[in-house]
Amino acid sequence: MDASLCPVTFNILAPLAIETLLPSSDYRSMERRASRTATLDGGSVFYDAGYSVSDRDVTLRLPNTQNMGLKAKLRNFIMYHSECTLSIPEGIFLCIIKDYKTVGDDVTVHLFLKSEA
Repeated sequence: MDASLCPVTFNILAPLAIETLLPSSDYRSMERRASRTATLDGGSVFYDAGYSVSDRDVTLRLPNTQNMGLKAKLRNFIMYHSECTLSIPEGIFLCIIKDYKTVGDDVTVHLFLKSEA
């Protein structure tokens, strides 16, 4: 299993086990809370507030044919649950499902991470 998604509160449809993620999935990206401002003397000033899990977005891409109830589960999770638990090879995180889209034969799920669980 590559990933799983489960609402924090009880749901009869949970969990959503994702057996296969497509290679175009993006859950390894990381960034710091940083910005750069150009100065009049040609230099720059940096502001660095460090790393935060809540700055990460995760995009999971999976085959549409993997699970016939996939769309129903995702729709249910989005409508009735404000937070879900995401388990990926990098760890376990609290997140919200921002959206899901069907693109061709694949399903794309976009999540905002909140914290490590």
